[in-house]
Amino acid sequence: MTCSPANRDITVIEMTPSLMPGEGGAAKSQLTMRLKRKGVKIELNSQVTKVDETTITYEKDGQEYHITDADTLIFAVGYAPNKGRDYRRESSFYRRL
Repeated sequence: MTCSPANRDITVIEMTPSLMPGEGGAAKSQLTMRLKRKGVKIELNSQVTKVDETTITYEKDGQEYHITDADTLIFAVGYAPNKGRDYRRESSFYRRL
């Protein structure tokens, strides 16, 4: 069973050891199982290193892999807050309150 009516292969390349890092419980488990059931390939602990017009290159466990038949790329990034700074104290907005 594939994930889309167009019978496309879908690969999720995730840098962290799991999907939805920082989350736990049933929702995370359900998401992972549902994606796998629908045929989505999940590459954890992987990092995209290059994207050009014909190839997506990523590394996993010191090995380099190439996806050469992709027609669509969805790029999503996250962020981690700098826990050492209190931006509220530095913000002029909060100083006015």
